[in-house]
Amino acid sequence: MNNFIELYMDSWDARVSSIAIDSLETTKHNTVKLLPLVKDVAVLSKHIENEIFKAKTQQPCKTPNCAEVT
Repeated sequence: MNNFIELYMDSWDARVSSIAIDSLETTKHNTVKLLPLVKDVAVLSKHIENEIFKAKTQQPCKTPNCAEVT
């Protein structure tokens, strides 16, 4: 009888863990993922391009504390 209880208890963790992992995976796959609107991505991209252009066309900083953008 003790051998049965030991075997049952040993397999308990594996059975409970596998059910929990399956449940987590199901929840993960059923989660809605919101994507940004194309318009928002386009606005961000244009802003980044403008900032890069401004950084490249500015006069280099003469103080030792600022980083020079190349």
